[in-house]
Amino acid sequence: MAIDGWRIDIAAARQVLAAAESDLNGLDDMDVVISTAISDALHSTASKAMATASALSMLGTDPFEIDLASTNAHITTAIESTRSAITAYEHGDSEMARHYDGLVDPK
Repeated sequence: MAIDGWRIDIAAARQVLAAAESDLNGLDDMDVVISTAISDALHSTASKAMATASALSMLGTDPFEIDLASTNAHITTAIESTRSAITAYEHGDSEMARHYDGLVDPK
């Protein structure tokens, strides 16, 4: 993201947020893939290897999924907060321009 003096490239900042949201959606896909793989492995070992099935069962209820959900929530909050900050900057920049138009050279 380019910074020109005190100006923020709002379009670039919003593109970064959109990319972060897109990446965040990938976490949901990863959760489904991992949960499905654990479930499939559990079903294939349940009658053959009880210790393995038990370990897989614990992995399926492991805090990993809770951590993933918590990570998702933290990232979502960070994205929303950053979006709010960008909007506040944009409004402040517009208001400052209205009040001081022509009085200050930002260069």
